[in-house]
Amino acid sequence: MNSNKSPFTDKKKFRAWCQEMQLDSHQVADVLGIGMSKVYQCLDETKKVPIREMISLNCELINDMNKDEQAKWIQQQLKKSKNQRPWPSPIPIKA
Repeated sequence: MNSNKSPFTDKKKFRAWCQEMQLDSHQVADVLGIGMSKVYQCLDETKKVPIREMISLNCELINDMNKDEQAKWIQQQLKKSKNQRPWPSPIPIKA
């Protein structure tokens, strides 16, 4: 990316986004289309593994939607993945 770096490349901001979207780790994986190991890498602030540009871009695109579009998108992605966890999550990722 250029000098306008996405806020979602910062792990603390990524965690805050997950909390704002009220997603647990399994839901993050389904909504962003990534594996659980990648979710854990993105959430683990002790590791220096950067958040990939594709993940950051997906977060930005979801963020650009209005609240109704976000809810519809998240519900569609969770339905496609057959995720049975309730959304909004009662135990979302904490920032």
